[in-house]
Amino acid sequence: MFKRIENGVKGAFISAALKALARKDRLSQIFFSTMASTIERIVLVPASYTVGQVLHDRIKNPQKHGQTYSGTLAGVKVSLIRTNVGGPCVANVMEVLAEIKPRAVIRVDYAGSLVSDLKVGALFVATSVIPGDGTSAQYIHANPSVFDLLAGDIINDAPDPVHAWLAARGMTGSIPADKGLVKKIETAAREKGVAVQEGVIWSTDGLFTEAKDKVAYWRERGAIAVDMETSCLYLLGMKYAIPSIAIHVISDNLATQPPFYDLEKYDPGIEDGLARAINAVEGMLPSI
Repeated sequence: MFKRIENGVKGAFISAALKALARKDRLSQIFFSTMASTIERIVLVPASYTVGQVLHDRIKNPQKHGQTYSGTLAGVKVSLIRTNVGGPCVANVMEVLAEIKPRAVIRVDYAGSLVSDLKVGALFVATSVIPGDGTSAQYIHANPSVFDLLAGDIINDAPDPVHAWLAARGMTGSIPADKGLVKKIETAAREKGVAVQEGVIWSTDGLFTEAKDKVAYWRERGAIAVDMETSCLYLLGMKYAIPSIAIHVISDNLATQPPFYDLEKYDPGIEDGLARAINAVEGMLPSI
């Protein structure tokens, strides 16, 4: 009995608090465990723990606010929010950020290569993304205006079930990165002496279903890399007018070797590549 009363009082208190909050603060509390005012105007969104930790260590005076950290990188105020892996996680983060209206969202993380000349450790900037994940398909279905952007050939034999749904409707195009941010990372990398490779990335939510036929299919369609987050990042960045860019370090090469989770030898070039990527990001921040 007393427990029910306690829970009832607690529930009433939480309900009153939620009603008093603006929507951006309510969502920020639910997903980030902090108030929207603690999020800076430039947001870094790594998915993996490793990249998040390296970025955290590079940020000066990182202050923890719920699930986020804020501090300065290259003298610029930034917030760090680890999205975790996959499109649904990125979509949730972007929906909250849509209420906060950041100046830029920058993904720094890993991607797999689909071509032999995009090697492990390379810095890869996704200039556009082909959606192949279920979360993107849900958003595309709910936003018919995206159809025009993705207009392309009708394909009846796509080996990917999500893309088969899109291809049957003639939506075989790609979603672009923010052009301004692409130019900024190009300039920063050049000034830092860091080589950058650019191109189309394919996003999937089936990490363990990246079979050879899919790799070959996407390579033929023009994709040179694969990840699990960029599609939702660019799609929702476009939907909410949030400048967004995905900057990757190549972790494995599906054209020449097994996927990273089946490799028995670690390539230290990945760490070197991540350091170069963050150096380039530091170089672009002051211009945003």
